[in-house]
Amino acid sequence: MKQWLQSLQLTPAERNGSIVLMLLIVAMLGIRLVLLLWQPSLPNGNLAAYQQDIAAFEADTLIELNTASIESLEELPGIGPSMAERIIAYRTEVGGFSYIEQLMEIPGIGEAKLNGLRPYVSIDTTLAKVLIQKPDNILLEDTVKKETTTLDTLPLWPIKLKPGEKLELNSAKIEDLQRLPGIGLAFAQRIYDYRERLGGFYTVEQLKEVTGLGEAKYLGMQPYLTLKLNNVHKLSINTAFEPELLAHPYCKASWVAEVLTKRPFTDLQQLPQINFDARIVPYLTIAD
Repeated sequence: MKQWLQSLQLTPAERNGSIVLMLLIVAMLGIRLVLLLWQPSLPNGNLAAYQQDIAAFEADTLIELNTASIESLEELPGIGPSMAERIIAYRTEVGGFSYIEQLMEIPGIGEAKLNGLRPYVSIDTTLAKVLIQKPDNILLEDTVKKETTTLDTLPLWPIKLKPGEKLELNSAKIEDLQRLPGIGLAFAQRIYDYRERLGGFYTVEQLKEVTGLGEAKYLGMQPYLTLKLNNVHKLSINTAFEPELLAHPYCKASWVAEVLTKRPFTDLQQLPQINFDARIVPYLTIAD
């Protein structure tokens, strides 16, 4: 090779550079040949089994949000002790996570942090517990820890509604409301209390008026809800006492004062318009 390079009348520096370049080309071709000849061995030569093993490994490395301890949650990117405690507290309140987007309802977790967590977490909705009375001296196998434990030590979570199952909003009890995705005891109580103040819901969208119930939580619940209007309580605008009117969320004090001075009415269109909230109309009647 040296004689051939000398015949090209190259300078010593050019000859040395050419030699190095040729050696690099030979090395790269050798590496490519080795890679073509070598293939990783598959378990029993079975590609499907190999893919199953990979999937199982990935599943084992994901953190399951409905069973994770505080220590496990702290291993997630961007999650410290304080945030891990918030996640556990929220999980307890709503009865377990139904979908990953619920994390955004926890203060301090926005869309960017949620996207950073997605590759590392999973949710098993079958781990929800049954809301039951705790009998004495009965043992139950804990589906999370796989060990025998008394019911006194278990969190009593309701079984969440399955896709296709429906809940009638105006007749649901507090324990029924907890079966909705994203709804625990605290939110179930708020929904129940607000329904009582209204006299019943006229539309499912009124749930958005419940304190703390945001768009994401509402969208998670909406497919599971039905609504019957036959039990909605109405106020007689001509005979209702002042405290009854003031107790309704849609009645402002100044408007109620106008009503009391101008009634009786023969038509709801005669209602005072000052500080008038049109949402109150479905809850009013002229009849005694």
